[in-house]
Amino acid sequence: MTDPTLRQLVLSCLLEVAPDLQGQDIQPSDAFRRDLDLDSMDFQDLLQALSDRTGVAIPDSEAANLDGLDRAVDWLRPRMA
Repeated sequence: MTDPTLRQLVLSCLLEVAPDLQGQDIQPSDAFRRDLDLDSMDFQDLLQALSDRTGVAIPDSEAANLDGLDRAVDWLRPRMA
């Protein structure tokens, strides 16, 4: 999967769990929890949505590595092969 396609998938999952972000200028470097104000439940829902859509298991110990659009893409990319 290409980075732009993977980035769009992450963004799509983000907007599913946090529809109030629709139309907001989400920067690739924004942290989901700090910059976009996702609460812990929304963040867990995002991780579940990403796992469901990609088929990649995301252990709790790795969750912090997916806290941002670019970070999520970077973490998922090698696991999508």
